[in-house]
Amino acid sequence: MKRTYTYQSAAGLSKWIVGVVWLFVLVQASIIAFASFALFTFISVLQPVKAALENNQQLTELNVDFMAIVTSSIILDYVDKGVYLLAAIFIGCWIVRAHSNAQSFHIPNLLFSPAWALGGFFVPFLNLVAPYIAMNQLYQGSLKRAQHNRAPALLPCWWVTFLIGRIGGQIALFYAIHGAQGASITSFITIIAPELLNALNTSIVANTAIIFSSVCQITCALLLLRIIQQINRAHAALHAANTSETAVAPVKAA
Repeated sequence: MKRTYTYQSAAGLSKWIVGVVWLFVLVQASIIAFASFALFTFISVLQPVKAALENNQQLTELNVDFMAIVTSSIILDYVDKGVYLLAAIFIGCWIVRAHSNAQSFHIPNLLFSPAWALGGFFVPFLNLVAPYIAMNQLYQGSLKRAQHNRAPALLPCWWVTFLIGRIGGQIALFYAIHGAQGASITSFITIIAPELLNALNTSIVANTAIIFSSVCQITCALLLLRIIQQINRAHAALHAANTSETAVAPVKAA
């Protein structure tokens, strides 16, 4: 038996999403600021280390608390994951509701049910394409039915920045933490060593990648807010049109 869907406004849920997404943006901005500080710190240490290696000398101290950088990075990572999880819960609820609303309007060419539109995020490898396909069909179908203008580049930009931001960011963070840990360990064992130079170079590249990935995540979050806003407006317009048609429909005589 085919399930029937009833329209439910997503306006209230969207207000929570806006608040959580802006909190996420604030966290990403903090990560960018800290990664920039760490990047400047590692670059400032790099030249003295290179010079000492070339001259076969030893530095007595670097005046850099590598472990403090590692600890701060780990704390920021936990905060990032916590806020990301909170945002994912609200956005996941919206995805199910938006797809249910689209089904209630009988929008064609929707390959995914509301449950699978969300479930696609959790299936390995499939989650690289399925969420984009589901969101694209929802966006294109809803705005086309409501006769609203569509932005062709909006969905591809959102998905590309999502993939780069989350996957690239986690990889970069892993190398940033291990690079700083390596620098901390080698600076205690012997203040000048090729391993220390390698650790510094790794940290510089990784923190640069973190800054780039956080910029992508901020862009992705703001694009998603735009997508949600446009779909909500399309569904509200379709609901208003359906309600108006029902209200003015003639009553047949018995």
